[in-house]
Amino acid sequence: MVAPVTPLNTGRAALLKALAGLKPVAQTPLFAAVQQNALAMAAGWRKDSINAVVLLSDGHNDTDAAGSLQTLTNTIGHLHHERPVLVFTLAYGKDADVATLEAIAKMTGAHYYDATNPADIDRVLGDLVTSF
Repeated sequence: MVAPVTPLNTGRAALLKALAGLKPVAQTPLFAAVQQNALAMAAGWRKDSINAVVLLSDGHNDTDAAGSLQTLTNTIGHLHHERPVLVFTLAYGKDADVATLEAIAKMTGAHYYDATNPADIDRVLGDLVTSF
């Protein structure tokens, strides 16, 4: 988790600071990261808020230890009906696994955004922000 799950209006500074300190790692546990953050958001679910996770990723789960798309579906798919946590996915990079990112967004009732061309990231982020 990059920063604690909080409303963006109160947690923006901490999130930006945490993002600035990120370092790449050898493996990406995509499914575990999505699961952990969606469940954390569900634990603090609020009816009067948009409960969402934004995932900017190449969509590759680079470790078997982190489960599978099916496991992720079984674990967080039910949240859509009980405590809706939207996982908006943004495919980043020309080699992004678009199908996986589309599936993650779909299972949560959210939207998928295509930034496989990195030059499109500003437009795509603008589209995401205006979807709320």
